Amino acid sequence: MPRIAAYNAGAGRVRSKLDRKGKTFGDIASKLPSETQMYVPKLNAVLQLREGTTLEKLRKPFKVVSYREVWVPTLNS
Repeated sequence: MPRIAAYNAGAGRVRSKLDRKGKTFGDIASKLPSETQMYVPKLNAVLQLREGTTLEKLRKPFKVVSYREVWVPTLNS
């Protein structure tokens, strides 16, 4: 759940709270903005209702191991 909180409140903010206060969303929730405190449980509830699962049980997305940069020319107007 910290990843969902980071999406809502910002990765740096959540990382700093985790470094100082704990390892779970429950450990740091009171230190995050109120909108994040409400967002994460709401998203978890939606997953439980719709998918029959929780945030902790979701599979982690696959990692992108490589990518290629390409140059795209601009169009002249």
